[in-house]
Amino acid sequence: MALEDNERRLQERIRVAQCGWPSDLKFMCDTAELDELDLGRWRLVIIDTLGRWRPLSSTQYNYAADIKVLAEVQRKALGADCAILLIHHTNKTFRATDWQATISGTEGLAGTADTTMVPRRRRNQKTAQLCATGRDIEENEIHLRINEKTRMAEAAVPVDTETNADRLLEALPEDGLEIAAVDLVESSE
Repeated sequence: MALEDNERRLQERIRVAQCGWPSDLKFMCDTAELDELDLGRWRLVIIDTLGRWRPLSSTQYNYAADIKVLAEVQRKALGADCAILLIHHTNKTFRATDWQATISGTEGLAGTADTTMVPRRRRNQKTAQLCATGRDIEENEIHLRINEKTRMAEAAVPVDTETNADRLLEALPEDGLEIAAVDLVESSE
């Protein structure tokens, strides 16, 4: 359910992504209840976004309500042997040291989900980190880069600047004499 998109925008995203999509891929731009989706037919259902799918009044925006909604989603997913990926927003102005604290809403959302993942990227940067933790996975931070052509995230190897700097310093001659760039590269490998 692409609830923040329309069909034209989705078609453009698919065209730009230039990747093979499954023949049974189905998009919806309107909200539906999980019971209406025949979850047993699908291996994965993505709901983008939780806030559009589950609009609540301000009196229902609390820890207990978050747990109730996610527990029901979890129950239905397990019963249908289907993964449900709920896309949700982060509080982009909040500067938390714990990335899970940036998830918008109460701690009930992160606490009830089997797995939580939060992408972290500064504006206009082509690199990002995907922070993840869950019941069945170890806490991890995956480094990504954004492919400008497809606008898709790809795995990236983080540059360990401290290690590289240490290796370069070790390669420099102690007597302060000059060293050729070729020699520096060879000795730092």
